[in-house]
Formats: sequence, structure tokens, C-alpha cells
Amino acid sequence: MSRPDSSQAAAVEQADLPAQCAALAARLRADIGTVLAQDSALAVPDRAIQDLMAMAAKLYVAKREAGGEFPPFEGPELTATEVMVTTTSMLKAANLEVFELTMWNGFGTI
Repeated sequence: MSRPDSSQAAAVEQADLPAQCAALAARLRADIGTVLAQDSALAVPDRAIQDLMAMAAKLYVAKREAGGEFPPFEGPELTATEVMVTTTSMLKAANLEVFELTMWNGFGTI
């Protein structure tokens, strides 16, 4: 009996990586929904939330730059308050002002 070529196995695993990411996202969505329903957000480490925010932003921009055109979320998934708090916090963390965002938006979008 021959062993499968490890490079072939790695290639198959790499090809399946987007599907694995989608499955993990679905699991996170359910788990985070439970955390929010239990009012346990304070128990989630800050760094874990920062990692999720950064990874989501990087993946979103990479897909947009590759030609994918889709909104970052659909319909009423987020409230206006959630969008504003997140947006202003991201601008502050990146040391950007709303004025700079307005100027960048005037140059066009991805």
C-alpha cells in the first residue's frame, strides 16, 4: 500500500481552505450569538475581538480588490449604533479623522 503524496494532500487541504473558513465563520456566528444572548461579551478577551475585526477587514478588502462586489453585511444585521461605534473606533485606532475618510471616498472606491 502506498502513502499518499504529502504535497498532494497539502494541495487538497489548501483548496478546501475557503470552505473551512466559511464553516468556521458559521460556527463563530452561532457561538457569538450565544455569548451576546447570555450577556457575556465582557468575558471575551479584547485581543480575540481585535483579531476577528482585523481578519475580517483584511479578508473583505482582499476580496473587494480581487473584484468581488458585495456589502460588508446585509440589511438589518447591524444597528446604526453598532455601525457608528465600530466605524469611529476603527478610525481612531488607525489614527484617521472623518475628514480623511471623506477625502479618500472622494477619490473613488475599490
